[in-house]
Amino acid sequence: MLEKKSFFSLVKGILSELWVEKVMEPPYKLVDYSYSEKAGKFLVTVQLKYKDIKREIDPAALLVDNKLVRMMSQENIRLITYLACKNMFSVTYKIVAQNFDKAGIKDTIEIRHVETNKLETKLISEILSNKDYLNKMGQEDAFRIGYAAGAASVINEQIDFHHE
Repeated sequence: MLEKKSFFSLVKGILSELWVEKVMEPPYKLVDYSYSEKAGKFLVTVQLKYKDIKREIDPAALLVDNKLVRMMSQENIRLITYLACKNMFSVTYKIVAQNFDKAGIKDTIEIRHVETNKLETKLISEILSNKDYLNKMGQEDAFRIGYAAGAASVINEQIDFHHE
């Protein structure tokens, strides 16, 4: 059997539900995200609700701001966290060219920094000694450096063997 409610209790219930929805709605929302070729990473666009105030920001920088994080929905924070992780594990360096020395001693790799387009020429031994370069490269490029180092090692052993 349905329980009869007074008109005032019905209106009070509807208004309280609307009030809770408005109060509980976070003031900031994620409007858009995109991959910036120039920056070499994902950027997110955050908007203050009911205003035309938008801000494009790096997802990791947004997650550091606790006040802003508290003013966003859980779904938005989940996506922003995912994009920040994608940025962390993205490729920073790419191999542009390889130069081989006949002796295998001065083999060099020319790498390009994705964000700045700055070119650097490094000895293979320098790249192998600085793990940051390898960690910030794609798997294929890291494999190429390992293969080049192995080939140089074989050439050096053959040269040493023939000189003995």
